[in-house]
Amino acid sequence: MVKSYFQVDFPWKALDKAILRVQNRDMKTNFTPEQRRDLKQMHRKTKSRHDADKIKAILLFDDNYSAIEIANILLMDDETIRTWIKAYEAADTMEIWLERNYLAYQGKLSEGEMAKVDDFVKQNTISDSKEVKKFIEENFSKTYSLSGITSLLKRLGFVYKKTTLVPSKFDPIPQEQFKNAYEDLEEDLSSEEVILFMDGVHPQHNTACTRAWVKKGETKEIKSNTGRARLTWNGVYNPKNQDVLLHESKTINAEEVIVFLKKIEHFYPEKQKIHIILDNARYYRNQKVTEYLQTSRIEFLFLPPLFPQSQSD
Repeated sequence: MVKSYFQVDFPWKALDKAILRVQNRDMKTNFTPEQRRDLKQMHRKTKSRHDADKIKAILLFDDNYSAIEIANILLMDDETIRTWIKAYEAADTMEIWLERNYLAYQGKLSEGEMAKVDDFVKQNTISDSKEVKKFIEENFSKTYSLSGITSLLKRLGFVYKKTTLVPSKFDPIPQEQFKNAYEDLEEDLSSEEVILFMDGVHPQHNTACTRAWVKKGETKEIKSNTGRARLTWNGVYNPKNQDVLLHESKTINAEEVIVFLKKIEHFYPEKQKIHIILDNARYYRNQKVTEYLQTSRIEFLFLPPLFPQSQSD
């Protein structure tokens, strides 16, 4: 009796697997024995479970397993496996392929584009990497993942850290102008001139508590002084030879400033010009002091507001 064709035991399951393999791959990896050995060694060394799964997936793919079969073996979804395989075929190196979330790799942006990204981040306060991602997409029509943006920013030398507060009236332009003017003055200074820095100080003598080792549950008391003693000094400092002049008074006002200026002139009798750099305290700006300076060898150079301040880290 002739057996019916449909009664023949045909390997439908094997055929189904073969069809799936054709559907789920465009090329065959054909790893050499050395490449497979290197991949297995990389699998043993990696601490990333994600990378380990990707390496296992590509090795199984090289063994002609379909995406569905690989997904079943690794307990994953087959779409993820297909995505990994496509990314592997598109990647230039194994290192690029293994990067999480397909991190953008160096070379995706040109040097000129990288410089523009660098300038954009420096000139703006970027608190969310999405802003950089959007900037790149809008200006260069290139797409980065958020993880890729983080990697890019690190390569450009940026770190994610707290910003630094500066006073709202801080203006870097006059500060830079003053800095340049001071450097020019110092460079052209003659032997008949001197540069001094002036400031008023009001030190107080009072007991202050600090940290100390004390038994748990107990307190350690420190005796305070009976009152508050306060000194008022106006002083100048010569950075060239370390001269320090002090003028002590009950308070600093226009009259006391003028008395101190006379002391300074007496201390430097050989100097034709005495440049004094100082802040904008009211007693230095007083009309009486201004009038005195008109016939004095002393010239005031007022610091710009809030100097010195800096916008750098």
